[in-house]
Formats: sequence, structure tokens, C-alpha cells
Amino acid sequence: MAFSNIFSHIYNDSDSETFDNKIIILKKVKSLRQLRAEKELVKLCYKEAIIERFTLKGIQKYIASKTKIWIEWSCLEQLKKTEEQENREWFYHMAHDNFAYVGAYRKCIDEIAQYKKEVWSLVLNSKTDYSFRIQA
Repeated sequence: MAFSNIFSHIYNDSDSETFDNKIIILKKVKSLRQLRAEKELVKLCYKEAIIERFTLKGIQKYIASKTKIWIEWSCLEQLKKTEEQENREWFYHMAHDNFAYVGAYRKCIDEIAQYKKEVWSLVLNSKTDYSFRIQA
């Protein structure tokens, strides 16, 4: 194999959802155990793709586009099962501890209030660029 083929594989597929047709792949992974430092990044990308409502093929491409790691189907299934288990545990914890539920809800409301306060401070600050104020 040529040197360039070892370290970069270009994935080309016409069935992309919102990605370029070419994704550079540096590593192929069949199991989460093969990941060390990238494991949390891959899990985060998986959660982002779920929020974006991608299909499994779309999730695979999304992770590849963000991390340059191609997740094989077996690993994708493992990610799906891990996410479902975390969701079950979170739901179980919230259902059995009403104070945890109230605490999580209050934390979210407090964070939104803090973001709102920070955005308004940017908007009202006279030193802030006009276009940045409009974006805020």
C-alpha cells in the first residue's frame, strides 16, 4: 500500500445527508475499545448527530466528518446501546429522586437565565461591535 493510502482514505458516497461527498478517514474502528483519547469525542459526536436526527448511515458520516474516524456498524451499534443504557439510568434516577429532577430542572433554568444576562450585557455594551450586537 502506498504511504498516502495508509494514512488517509477518502470516503466517497453519493448518499450523504449534509456532508461533502468526500470525507478523509485516518482510522477505522470496529469497537469502542480501540479508541482511547478519541472515545469521548466520538460519543459527543454521536449525541450531536442524534440531536440532528441523522439516520445511522448519517451518524456514521457525521462522526467521520468531525473526527476523521470511520466507525464500523458493530461500533455504531455499541454506541447506540451505550446511549440507550445511559438514558435508562438517567430516567431511573430522575423517576426515583424528585429532588434530582427539581435540581436538574433548576440548573437548566439558571443556565438559561445566565446566558440571557450575558447576551444582554453584550448588546448593551457600547464597546461591542454593531454587527456582533445584532447577532447577539
